[in-house]
Amino acid sequence: MSFLTAPASPSFKKSAADPADRRAQCLLPLLNIPLLAWTLESLSASGVEQAFLFVHDGVDEVRKW
Repeated sequence: MSFLTAPASPSFKKSAADPADRRAQCLLPLLNIPLLAWTLESLSASGVEQAFLFVHDGVDEVRKW
């Protein structure tokens, strides 16, 4: 059986005081690992074979990651 998923990445927080502190929320670290990595690892462990990621802001950052 094949599973597909489409996690969504929220946009930047508009209230960030310093633009240098703004980054895609899906790349914010949790225990020094981006949240996106935790999400994709969990999906993989659950048997998801393909994931489509929808990113609104920070596309270039996510691509570099």
